[in-house]
Amino acid sequence: YLIAGYNASLIDSYVDANGVVMAYFQTSGMGATQWAPLPDTYPIGAGVEQTFTFNYDVGIFTLQLQNSDGTVPAAPAAFNVKVVVIPTAVIKQHPNADWKDYNTVKQLMHLPD
Repeated sequence: YLIAGYNASLIDSYVDANGVVMAYFQTSGMGATQWAPLPDTYPIGAGVEQTFTFNYDVGIFTLQLQNSDGTVPAAPAAFNVKVVVIPTAVIKQHPNADWKDYNTVKQLMHLPD
């Protein structure tokens, strides 16, 4: 594993119990408006996949990178991450929304660029 933890004051005990936390990433190879949801798994070699995922707890957000063959992952290339806290009330208002699509989330939650 490679693990990196970040302070996340928006993830409080109420969010932990009643909300949804989504994470989206963007690499330099993606367009400026392209964001992919985490977790993400992709091949890195013959029969080896790498999984990029996240976890959270009250006040902290953690990114994790793991290789399927148990080897230590190489440090990733530069990337951006957006963490979005989605209240359950918003999810109930939009039950058919694709929460994995950042552009949908951005629109429904009126998020700035």
